[in-house]
Amino acid sequence: MSANDTIRDNAFCFEGKTSGDGVHGFSLMANKDGVISMLLDLYIRPGSHVKITGDSMLVYTWDVESDVPEQQTRQKIVGAARRWWNEMQLNDRLEDSLRAKMKGKGVTEGQKADMKLTLDSLSEYKDVIMGNIVLAETKAMSGMTVNGAWLDALLGDVYFAKYSDNQECKNAVKVLYDRLSDEWKNTTDGAEIGVVVYPPKEIKKDEAVADGDLFDIEGNVHHLADFRGKYVLIDFWSEGCGPCRMAISEMKEIAEKYKDSLVIVGLSLDGEKIWKEMSTKHGITWYNLNDLKGRSGIAAKYSVSGTPHYVLVSPSGTMTDKTTGYCKGSLKEFVGKYLDNK
Repeated sequence: MSANDTIRDNAFCFEGKTSGDGVHGFSLMANKDGVISMLLDLYIRPGSHVKITGDSMLVYTWDVESDVPEQQTRQKIVGAARRWWNEMQLNDRLEDSLRAKMKGKGVTEGQKADMKLTLDSLSEYKDVIMGNIVLAETKAMSGMTVNGAWLDALLGDVYFAKYSDNQECKNAVKVLYDRLSDEWKNTTDGAEIGVVVYPPKEIKKDEAVADGDLFDIEGNVHHLADFRGKYVLIDFWSEGCGPCRMAISEMKEIAEKYKDSLVIVGLSLDGEKIWKEMSTKHGITWYNLNDLKGRSGIAAKYSVSGTPHYVLVSPSGTMTDKTTGYCKGSLKEFVGKYLDNK
């Protein structure tokens, strides 16, 4: 569901129906003169009322009054790192402003070079900011009751720690994960956190591919081993991925061109409901499967951190190559490098 409103008399209001009795997640953003804010995370339950107060474009740290426990948890966690989250939002706005200026008319190459240096400095400072955020949040979380919002926060902090050289951050998120009960570790987010903190062995080039139970829309089980004898292009995709949608047309061309030697297998990282809705919407014509484990299943063994992520499997079942991202023609080049001379 999406909605928008214009501020009138210094206020705005949204209301609507939920699809069930549980907690629902929403995000709020502001757009001022083309400047987009960071998203404010909101947790809603049927009958709940949420009051949001803010007087700047630093939307992520606006005050939220709510009777929903998950929202209260979120506010405490963000509040513990408010100073640094405000720094992050200001840093992002400055980056956006500089990028816009670089594209403007009349900007000299020298000015662009200076702006590029400033952007590099801002990027480095962002790592410092995020490190302070993780340490402040994890310290606050260590004394809090675990719920969905707590787990959401840990998931975000875990991904920063994964790509950071900050060992203190890595240790902090690991300590929190290790303290989780098995019940929380076995949730979708908990399992994803687990494979980030304790990653499985990554499949390398020329090694046997990882396999498992892969379900189609009707619930039938498939395996990558079913397609031995042909090349297999695995397409890891997700609902919120624009490049994934952009690639569909090119995927159809590839499927037709190499129909005698290549099988395309789409592996969704979304939950069952969203996966089925998006499959119908986008008219996927190749094998459309899901292990229903999100990023903690087979995707973790291919180190999938973003989508689209493509893996090319040889006819003998070993990994030939992999690539991440999409731009026009990139898939044809990736696949053609191996199949055009076959």
